[in-house]
Amino acid sequence: MNVVVTGASGFLGRHLCAALLELWPEAYVAAIGRSEPGVLSALRGPRFVYYRVDGGATLRNADVVFHLAAETGARRAVIARGFTLAADNCALTRRVLDAAPVARVILASTAEVYGDHALTRAETDPIVLPVAGDSFYALGKAFDEAAVRARGGLVCRLFNLAGAGQQPEAVVAAFVRAALKDRKIVLDGGGDQVRSFIHARDAVAGMIAVAEHGVPGEVYNVGVDRPISMRDLAHFVARNVRGDDGCEVVTRFASRG
Repeated sequence: MNVVVTGASGFLGRHLCAALLELWPEAYVAAIGRSEPGVLSALRGPRFVYYRVDGGATLRNADVVFHLAAETGARRAVIARGFTLAADNCALTRRVLDAAPVARVILASTAEVYGDHALTRAETDPIVLPVAGDSFYALGKAFDEAAVRARGGLVCRLFNLAGAGQQPEAVVAAFVRAALKDRKIVLDGGGDQVRSFIHARDAVAGMIAVAEHGVPGEVYNVGVDRPISMRDLAHFVARNVRGDDGCEVVTRFASRG
């Protein structure tokens, strides 16, 4: 079985490639990414190959495609940039679908399509198209979903992720870095915001399960129902990173002036 992972050099892509090699022993995994392979170099072997950007021929021979590639920067962008981001991601998905006409395609989408700060949602809940100032990343993903489902592919709506190698601006990674470097975690807005986090290992296991058992054209939420406030998360990180050494958790509110 030939498996292709787009966006393989990203945080979730690296976890997915490793899991596929472990859980699908008959699979040959071709990873496509924009950057140098980095930690993926450790996976190289007879069943794994990495392509930097150009993997069109590999897509044509794919049995399964996990489509993770997307531009995520400037999610909350000015309108002009936001629509460009959404359009670019839609064009990328279109190219993947055209290049892999017979593959079973699994799209990595986002829970942001339900609206900001979605915690518990059912797949049948309506999506919320963003307006100015909201997530144009989610707008692009909503159109991606429609294209993939029309082709009989499957959609995984991913909730908040955490795990080793995550982008430094992600909340868990940022808290860990602050605890290690500054011995102080700063909470903006009081820390009452509530999120649920799923580890990357569990997220990719969910995506693989969808690929194995999902119904063509359907949507599947990939997350956990264990909400935690940002204040409790900060104290959890402080205890587990610093322990008895101590780590201060402070609250910062925006100035009214």
